[in-house]
Amino acid sequence: AYEQYTILWKKKSKNAYANYMRGTAAYTYAQHASHPKIGEFQRGGERYQGLISVAYSCLSEASLLGPDSGRIKAGYGLFLFNEKNKTDEGIENLKNAVELAPQDARVRSALAEAYLHPYRPSYNPGGAERELRKAIQLDSTYSYPYYLLLRLYTHQRRWKEADNALKGYIKLLPDENAQAAIKAWQPRINRGLGKMQ
Repeated sequence: AYEQYTILWKKKSKNAYANYMRGTAAYTYAQHASHPKIGEFQRGGERYQGLISVAYSCLSEASLLGPDSGRIKAGYGLFLFNEKNKTDEGIENLKNAVELAPQDARVRSALAEAYLHPYRPSYNPGGAERELRKAIQLDSTYSYPYYLLLRLYTHQRRWKEADNALKGYIKLLPDENAQAAIKAWQPRINRGLGKMQ
């Protein structure tokens, strides 16, 4: 995908969408390929940093070229928050994205994701939960809000709600991924539920 969007970007380097898609693809590729299970290259290494530079350049350009796009603002804001450690600027872009696209479940989920970092000053589990519940109302077929709620409820030891979030999440996953999610989350939830009985 990164190579395909680079080809598009070369033809339309001053297009907001082309920059957004190339930047998002570069960032996704960097994260995926540097994951320990993939090991194509190391996180923080030269190839990783090259892709991050492309992502930053393209996403910031997309934000300038498409100032009214909630999806672009959300992608740029989450990148700033996660990769550049720019908490305030990231949250500002994410909140602006929700204002621009209040009916977009992915935009609301991006803001919620930023709210769920417990060691950042933006930590706001109540705000995250509100955004995620709204995201599910807007698009009940989008799995990511269920996953983020699963993380939130497990962290807060709200085991019944975590169990419901897991059920909602796995319904939207392919069988292989659903089985992996059950294996990863269900034992911990069951232990928590056992403590409540």
